[in-house]
Amino acid sequence: MASSAGTPSDGGGDRPWQSYHTAYTNAKAGMEGVDKEKVQRVIYEMSKGSKYFENEQKKEAITKQKIEHLRAQCAKLTDNDISHFQKVAEKKIIELEASRDLSKIWLHTDMDAFYAAVETLENPSLKGKPLAVGSMSMIATASYEARKFGVRAAMPGFIGCKLCPDLVFVSPNFERYTHYSELARKVFQRFDPNFFATSLDEAYLDITEVCIERGITGEEVASELRGAVHEETGLTCSAGVAPNRMIAKVCSDINKPNGQFILPNDRDAVTTFVSTLPIRKIGGIGKVTEQMLHQVLGISTCQEMLQKAAFLCALFSEGSTDFFLSVGLGLGGTETPEHRLRKSMSCERTFSATNDSSLLFEKLDNLAENLADDMQKECLKGRTLTLKLKTAAFEVRTRAATAQNYISSKEDILIYAKKLLKAELPLSLRLMGLRMSHFHGEKDDSTSPTQKTLDRFFHLSENNSNTNGTNGASSVDASRDNNYCNDATTNDECSINDAGKDISIDQQAIFSLNEKLSVPDGTSSINHDNEPASSNMKVTTTERFDESASCKASASSSKPDEHFWRDGYICSLCGFELPPCFEEERQEHSDFHLAELLQKEDAVDSTLHLSKERLAERPCSTTPTPSKKKLKSSKEGKHIPIDSFFLKCNKKEKLQVAVSASKSTAQLENGLSLQGQYVVPEDVKAAGFQISADELTSIVESRDTERLTVHGRLHGIADKLATSLTDGISMHEDLLNQRQEIYGVNKFAESEVRSFWEFVWEALQDTTLIILAACAFVSLAVGVATEGWLNGSHDGIGIIASILLVVSVTATSNYQQSLQFRDLDKEKRKILVQVTRNGFRQKILIDDLLAGDVVHLSVGDQVPADGLFISGFSVLVDESSLTGESEPVDVNEDKPFLVSGTKVLDGSGQMLVTAVGMRTQWGKLMAALTEGGNDETPLQVKLGGVANIIGKVGLFFAVLTFIVLSQELIGQKYYDGLLLSWSGDDVLDILNHFAVAVTIVVVAVPEGLPLAVTLSLAYAMEKMMNDKALVRQLAACETMGSATVICSDKTGTLTSNRMTVVKAFICGNAMEVNDPVATSSLSSELPQVAVETLLESIFNNTSGDVVINQDGKQDIIGTPTEAALLEFAQSLGGNYKQKRKESKIVKVDPFSSAKKRMSVILELPGGQYHAHCKGASEIVLAACDKFMDDSGSIVPLDRNTANKFNDIIETFSSEALRTLSLAYRVLEDGSTHEEIPLKGYTFIGLVGIKDPVRPGVRESVASCRSAGIAVKMVTGDNINTAKAIARECGILTDDGLAIEGAEFREKSPKELLELIPKMQVLARSSPLDKHTLVKHLRTTFNEVVAVTGDGTNDAPALREADIGLAMGIAGTEVAKESADVIILDDNFSTIVTVAKWGRSVYINIQKFVQFQLTVNIVALLVNFSSACFTGDAPLTAVQLLWVNMIMDTLGALALATEPPNDNLMEKAPVGRAGKFITNVMWRNILGQSLYQFTVLWYLQSQGRFVFGLEGSEADTVLNTIIFNTFVFCQVFNEISSREMEEISVLKGLSENSIFMGVLTGTVIFQFILVQFLGDFANTTPLTQVQWLICVLFGFLGMPIAAAIKLISVEPSQKTMGMESRRLRQNLCDLCIEVS
Repeated sequence: MASSAGTPSDGGGDRPWQSYHTAYTNAKAGMEGVDKEKVQRVIYEMSKGSKYFENEQKKEAITKQKIEHLRAQCAKLTDNDISHFQKVAEKKIIELEASRDLSKIWLHTDMDAFYAAVETLENPSLKGKPLAVGSMSMIATASYEARKFGVRAAMPGFIGCKLCPDLVFVSPNFERYTHYSELARKVFQRFDPNFFATSLDEAYLDITEVCIERGITGEEVASELRGAVHEETGLTCSAGVAPNRMIAKVCSDINKPNGQFILPNDRDAVTTFVSTLPIRKIGGIGKVTEQMLHQVLGISTCQEMLQKAAFLCALFSEGSTDFFLSVGLGLGGTETPEHRLRKSMSCERTFSATNDSSLLFEKLDNLAENLADDMQKECLKGRTLTLKLKTAAFEVRTRAATAQNYISSKEDILIYAKKLLKAELPLSLRLMGLRMSHFHGEKDDSTSPTQKTLDRFFHLSENNSNTNGTNGASSVDASRDNNYCNDATTNDECSINDAGKDISIDQQAIFSLNEKLSVPDGTSSINHDNEPASSNMKVTTTERFDESASCKASASSSKPDEHFWRDGYICSLCGFELPPCFEEERQEHSDFHLAELLQKEDAVDSTLHLSKERLAERPCSTTPTPSKKKLKSSKEGKHIPIDSFFLKCNKKEKLQVAVSASKSTAQLENGLSLQGQYVVPEDVKAAGFQISADELTSIVESRDTERLTVHGRLHGIADKLATSLTDGISMHEDLLNQRQEIYGVNKFAESEVRSFWEFVWEALQDTTLIILAACAFVSLAVGVATEGWLNGSHDGIGIIASILLVVSVTATSNYQQSLQFRDLDKEKRKILVQVTRNGFRQKILIDDLLAGDVVHLSVGDQVPADGLFISGFSVLVDESSLTGESEPVDVNEDKPFLVSGTKVLDGSGQMLVTAVGMRTQWGKLMAALTEGGNDETPLQVKLGGVANIIGKVGLFFAVLTFIVLSQELIGQKYYDGLLLSWSGDDVLDILNHFAVAVTIVVVAVPEGLPLAVTLSLAYAMEKMMNDKALVRQLAACETMGSATVICSDKTGTLTSNRMTVVKAFICGNAMEVNDPVATSSLSSELPQVAVETLLESIFNNTSGDVVINQDGKQDIIGTPTEAALLEFAQSLGGNYKQKRKESKIVKVDPFSSAKKRMSVILELPGGQYHAHCKGASEIVLAACDKFMDDSGSIVPLDRNTANKFNDIIETFSSEALRTLSLAYRVLEDGSTHEEIPLKGYTFIGLVGIKDPVRPGVRESVASCRSAGIAVKMVTGDNINTAKAIARECGILTDDGLAIEGAEFREKSPKELLELIPKMQVLARSSPLDKHTLVKHLRTTFNEVVAVTGDGTNDAPALREADIGLAMGIAGTEVAKESADVIILDDNFSTIVTVAKWGRSVYINIQKFVQFQLTVNIVALLVNFSSACFTGDAPLTAVQLLWVNMIMDTLGALALATEPPNDNLMEKAPVGRAGKFITNVMWRNILGQSLYQFTVLWYLQSQGRFVFGLEGSEADTVLNTIIFNTFVFCQVFNEISSREMEEISVLKGLSENSIFMGVLTGTVIFQFILVQFLGDFANTTPLTQVQWLICVLFGFLGMPIAAAIKLISVEPSQKTMGMESRRLRQNLCDLCIEVS
C-alpha cells in the first residue's frame, strides 16, 4: 500500500503511525475533517506485529523502489531531450485541444451513503446514529454520522468500534439495495433513456437533449432529478454537471451529501476548474501513480500536468501521455460508451511458500488448463498472457507476453507461461496467477449497453468504475483508490481500456522493476536501459489482474480454506457481503483471509504439516465453477477469526473490543443512543442539513460538551452543517441562500429607522413652540369672532405658519442627520474576516459570514460569530466584554467554544462558525440592551450650559418686555374702572404682547448651538470618510482640533507598507537581492544546507500563507513583512506547500510587540525536532551561540563574530532598512517540546527589508510643525532604521533626541521631565513604553495627545490618549475597538487631514456661536428698548420666528459646514486649557451688536422723518423697514462671521454651495415675506428705495466688522502658542531645580 512515508519496520519513533497508511485511512466523502492521525494510530496499534503489517511494509518498500527508478530515468534526460519533448508536448496539446467537445451536458449522480441510507429509511430509529452496514468482521458502508469518526467501508468492524464506541451495526440486505437502486434508475431513465450505471448507486446521464427540448439549464435538471429521486426513494443523492463524464464525476463529489455542483459548458470555466484539481480527484490515477508523479516530477494538480508535459512525453508511452494531458486540459468522454465486451479472464492459486520448481510448474500447468477451459467455454481467444507471482516476502511481480496469433488452448498458453516463469526462477512463491487479455471474436451480449440489469452488475465482468475516461476511454490504475482498484497488488499499472484498446499506462510507460521479455521468437531478451516503452511494443509487464473480469478458476465451495465470492458478492469464508464495485476493499478482504491462513500456518508449523496447496480465487470473481482437477485441501478445522489477524494476544485489548461490540449491540437493540434525543426539524433536513440553528446556539451558549459529543463533536457538527473543515462551505448561490434561510445572517437587528414624521412630532414637543401655538389658536379664535375670518385670522395663521416652517426645517435637518449617522454606523461594521470557501482562502465582510464558514483568527482579531475551535496554537481569548471576567480564557480542542464579540489576545487558529447574528451571545446581549441616544460630546455639553444661561437671560427680558408692553393697557383699565371688562381687541392686544414675549424667549434660547455642533461633526465625519478616516467617537472630531502632540508608528503609517527584501546577510556574506536575477543566483552561491534551512525557517515560521485564489493565481496572504519574506523565499526556488508538508508544526509562539519575535517547533519526518525563531535582529542574534559559515557548517559564535554581525545590522539599519534575523535550533532527544527555547540557537541569516516613506509625509510633518503640533515617532524597529526614516520624514531634527525603549524605561521621573520635550524618536519600544510616554505627555505636560496604534498591545495607549488613531489596514480589531478614529489607508497624511478637520469643526462652531450671540443681543435690546420707550415692539412674533430660523437652523447649516482652509494649520492649537469663547469673539460680537442696535434704534426713532412716512400705515411701513434691515444685517453678518480674525471673508465663498444656498434662500424668502405675505407677517410691501436702504444698512455691517477686527484684544495664536510652550519649558526647568 502506497504511502507518503515509509512505515517503520520496527514501529519505532515517537509517532510511527503518522506514516502508516492503509485503505482505511483514505478519506471518503464525509471524512474531510477526520483526525487522520488518530485513525492511523488506532489501526497501527491494532495491527502491529501481524502478517498484514508485514505485508504493508513490503508493499511500501516496493513503491519506494519504483519512485527511485523513475527518478533515475528522469535524471538521465538532457536539455536537448527536454527541448525536443517540449515541442512534441505542445503539438499533442494542440491536437487534444482541437478534440474538445463542449456540445454535450453530462450529469453524474451518486446516492449518498447508499446502503446506510436505505437501512435508515427502513428503520427510522437508526436516524442520526453512527451506522455501519456489515459486521464485526467487515464494514460494507458507513453512514455520514459514522464517517466523522473515521469509520469507512472495508474496515473491520471491531476497528470501527474502537474509533466510534457508539457504532451501530446492521447486516447487509442486497435485495433491499437492489429494490431501491431500481427505483432510482427509473428516475434516471426519464432524463436519459440510454443512461448507464456504474454501480448500484452511481450513474451517468447525457442530459443534452433534455436541456434543449425543455429549454432549461443543467442546474435545473440536476435539482429536478435529485428531487425526483428523493420523492421516488426517500433517499438523497449528489449530482455533478459538466461537459464530459470525467469532470461530471469530480463535480458530483464537491457538495456531498445531498448537493450539486454545476460547471458550465465554457472552455475557460473548465480549464480554470481543472487547473487546481488534485490529480487524485481524477479517475484513473491511483496512489502509486500519484506519488510517482508528485515525488519525481512535482505534479500535484492537473494544471501541473501541462506544465510538465515535456517530461510526461519523455518518460511515458504515447497513450499514457495522451491520458495525462487530457486530464490537464479537462477533456473526458462525451459520447455514450458502447457496450464493452469482456477484456480479460484470470485465475489464481494461493499456497504455502515454496521454491520447488517442479511443484511450481505443476501448479502452472493446472492454471493453464483451467484458463484454457474457461476461454474455450466462452469461445474466446487472446493474445496477451500475463503471469502474476507473489513471493514469500509478499512482493508482487508481473510479466507479460504478446503472442503473434490469437490462442486459447492449454498447450499454447503453456508455451508462453513457462517462459515467463523461467525468467523469474529461482524464487520462493506463495501465489501464482494467469491472465489472458486482448481478445478477438468475443462473445456478443444482447444486453442493453446502458441499462445493465442488476444480475449483470453482479455477474458480468465490467471495468465499470472508469466510465469517465478520456474521450470515451476507460482509465484504470491498479494503484488508485476510491474503491476501484487495489494497491495491494503493488503493480505500477494504470491502464486505459476500451473496446479495441488495451493500453497500460504504468506498465508500458513507466517501466517495472521486473525485466521485459520478448517471447514470440522464442528467445529471452532483457531491456537493460529501462527506457520508456512505446505503445506498440510486443511484450510488456502487464496491468493488474482484472478481478472484476476474472475467469472462474476452479474451486470447491466445500473447502473451508478456499476463498471466493459466492453469488458474486458473498465471501465464501465468512459470509461477508461486498459487491464487485468495491475492488480495493475486496482485495483487502482477500488479504485478511490470506493472513489468517498464514498465521494459522505459523502457529501449527512445529507440530502439523499443512497441505502444500491452497486454492483461493481472487476476490472479484463470481460464482465458482467445478474444478477441472481435484486439488488437495488444506488442514480441516475452524479458521482464525479476522480480529485475531489484527490483534496481538493481549487480553485487555480483546476485552475492550468485546465491550465495544456489546455496547453497540445494546444500543441497537434498546435504542439507547443519545442521538435519538435530538430530532432534526423537517425544514432543516429538507435544506440538506442535519442540525438546527437553535440546537447549535444552545450547545455553544451553554458550553455543553456532552451534547457536543453526542453530535460527534467538531467533525460531526461540520458534517451536519454540510461543510468541510478544510475547504469550507460551497459558494454556490443557491446553497448560500439555503444556509442563510436556515441559520440566518451575521447582522444584528437594527432599530427601526425613525420616519420623518417622528422627527416632526419631536420638534413639535418644544415647550415654547407649544405656548406659541396656543397663543396662535386663541388669537385666531378671538380675531375671527371679533373681526371675521378675513381680517381676524391673519395673526393666528401667520404664527402657525411660522411654527410649521420652523418645525419642518428642524425635522428635516434632524432626519438627514440621523440617516448620516446610520450610514456611518454601517461603515463601522465593514470589518473584513478571513475565511476558507470552496477551498480558497479569501476575505469577506463580517456581515456576509454564515454558519459553516471556516474562519481564520489571529492575534488582535475580534471573534466574528459563535463557533467551535478547529485547530491552532496558543489561542487566548478575552471574554470580559461578555462575562465581565478579566482573566483570559484558553481555547483548545478540549474547550472549543468561541463566542462573538470576544477578542483574541494571543495565538492563531481556525474556527467553525455555528451561530451568526442575533443567535450569537453577543447578538442577544445587544438585543437585551435598550437603545440609548447618541452621547453628547464635551463641546455639546459645554454649549448646552451656555445656552441655558442665555435662555435664562432671555426669559428675564421677555418677562420685562411683557410687563412693559401690558402695563399701559392694564393701567388704563384700572384707571377707568374697567379692569373686569375686556373687549376682543383688549384680549388680542394682551395676546400679542404675550406672543412677543414668548418669541423673545424663542429667539434668546440658542437651541441652535447643540445643533450646530452635531451638524458640524456629522459633516466633518462624512468628509473625513472621503479622506480615508472613519470617526468612531464624535468627540474625537473636536478634540483632534486641539491636539498638540502626535505619537505616530513608523511601519505603514510613515512608510508605504510595501515591503521587499533588498539585502541579505547569509552564511557570513552580505549581498544585494533587490532584483529576481540576483535572488535566483543567490541560491546557487549559497550552500545547499543553508538554503534548505533558510526555506524551512521562512515557510514554517510565518503567520502568512501562500494560496491559490479563485482565478487560479498565487496569492500571498499576511502582513507586508511576512509577504516580503515569503516572496524572497519563493524567489530562491522554494515551494511553500511542499516545504510545509515536509514537517509538522508542533507549537507556535506568535509575534507580539512585547517579545518582538516569533517562534515555532517543527517535527521532521525522521522524528527530529527543530525550533525556529525570527524577529528583531539584535534580539535574535543575542539568543544565538552558533552560526552557519560560508560552507554551511555550524560553528561557534564568538564575541568578535557577534560584533561583526551587529555592525552588519547597524549598516542595514542606517540605510533605512528594516532588519529581521532568522535562527534555528536542533532540539535534543527527550525534550518535552512544551516550551520554545529562548537561547542556544544557530544564526541562519539576516535580511534587510525596504519600506519606502509614503509620498507627502515630509510635507505633512512640516505642516504639523507649523501648526504647533509636535510629531514623535514611536516604533518597535531598530534605532538606526528609525532614525534614518525619521530624518527622511522630517521628524528628527538636529536638536532632537532618539532613544531606545530600554533606555527610556530606565529614566527617572526627573530625567523624563527633561527628556520628553526633546525626544522625537522612541525605538525598540514596547506597548508599555508607548503608554508611559502618552501618560506623561497628558498629565505632566498637559498636552492633548493623539496616538496611532495597530496591535492588540497598543490598546492601553490608545485608551490613554485623548485621540486614539487605529490603523485600518494593519490594525487589529482590538486596536480598532479601542480607537476613536480609524485611519483607513494607514497614512500619516490622513492623520494631518483629521487634525485639520478637527480644527475646522472647532472653528466653525466658534463662528456660529459668534453669529448667534450677536443676533440674540440685538433682538433682545431692540424689542426691550422699544417696549420701554415706545410701548410697542417693532418685531412681531412671526418676524422673530423667521429671524430665529435664520440664526439657528440655517445659520448652523451655513457656518457649521465650512470646509477647512490652509490657514488652519498655520495657527497654534487651542490646547487643553483654551477658552471656547475667546476675547476675539467677544470683540466681534459686541462691536457688531452695537452697530446693529444703533442702526435699528435710529430707524425706530428717526425712521418716519428719514423716509417721510405719514398716515395710518406709517407705523406698519416703519416696522417693516426695521424688520427688513435687521434681517439683512444678519445676512451680511453671516458672511463676516466666516473669518473671526481675517479681513478677507469672501475667499472661497463661491465654492461653498451650502453657504451660498442658505444666503440665497434667506434673501428670496425675505422678499416674499415682505412683498406678498404682509397679512401674515405684519409687513407691507416696500419701495425700491426703501429696499436699497435696508440692504445698504446691512451691507455696512461688513466694513464695520472688518474695522472691528483691526482692534487688537489678545496676542496672535502663534505668539500665544510660543508663549505657552516657553512657559511650559520654564515650569519644567523649575521642577528640575526643585528636584
